[in-house]
This record gives sequence, structure tokens and C-alpha cells, in this order.
Amino acid sequence: MSAVWNHFKLETECCPTATCNVCKPSVSRGGKDRAAFNTTNLIRHLKNKHPAQYSEFTAATQIKTWSQPTLEAMLKNKEKLPKDSDKAKNITAKIAEFIALDDQPLSVVSNVGFRRLMEHLEPRYELPSRSYFTDTALPSIHNKLRVSLVIKGVCFWVYHRHMEFVCLSNVTDQLHCTMD
Repeated sequence: MSAVWNHFKLETECCPTATCNVCKPSVSRGGKDRAAFNTTNLIRHLKNKHPAQYSEFTAATQIKTWSQPTLEAMLKNKEKLPKDSDKAKNITAKIAEFIALDDQPLSVVSNVGFRRLMEHLEPRYELPSRSYFTDTALPSIHNKLRVSLVIKGVCFWVYHRHMEFVCLSNVTDQLHCTMD
């Protein structure tokens, strides 16, 4: 919606005129039906009758000009992400998740196509080595999943004589049961 409407009021959407909020006369919206209405006459009215409001309108509608980035900004965009940055960690975790969930071979991180894809998606990201995924990223996922499964390994059941049991399996695969 045009900023010119800050200075005019409409009776209805179909009305061919708008009322100036400053001097109150009706100003034609141009055209004879809604499809042909425009704001040219409203802007011209502001320009000719209300210079202060016209200045407000032009200030509100000025389009920001694009400027060429500085050399410093360009060089900063070329710097690699620090490996310990949140963004780099998240990308690495998602790659490890991709390998684990989709049963991908670890060699996928060495493949040219995959490397090009990662370079295109985030040029500043430095893809870790295959051994990093083998020794660090995938074991981390495994440990998180294992803890999650241990927590889900708590079982509750009722014996047919209405005796309640609680079982909990732990990381060392020991089963502990109690009876109420």
C-alpha cells in the first residue's frame, strides 16, 4: 500500500475520490472503476498543496540505493567459518546425521559431487575429513542415541495376579526389576 494513504481517507473502496486529511477536499483517484484507480492525483495534490506532507511521503517512499561492497566486506565473506562456530557445528552434525540415517558410506564426504554441493551451499564451511566423521561425529550421534534408548528402556507391566513390575535396563545391559 502506498505511503500516500497516510494523508488521505476513503469513504469506501469503490469510491472514485479520496478525502485529503489536511484540507478536506475530495481528490479524484483517476479512472471510472476500481481497476483503473491510482494514486497519481493524490500525490500531485500533496505536491502542489501540502509541501511538508509531500516531503514526508517522498521520504517514506525513497528506494534504498545499492552500493558496491567494500573490499573488507568481500574479504570477510571469503574467510572460512571457525570450526567451533555454531553454524559449522550444526552443518557437521547434519552431515553426520545424513550419513547415519541414510546409510551412506563414509566416503561420501570425499566425493567430488558432495564437496561441490557443500561449497555451493556454504562456501565458508570447511568440510571435516572422513576420519573426523569416523572418530568424532558419528560416535557422538551413537552415544546420544544410546542414552535415549536407555531412557526409553524403562518398562512397566502388571503380572496377571495384579503385581506391578518396573524394569530398567542401563548402558551396561544389566536389567534391574522391582516389584510393588
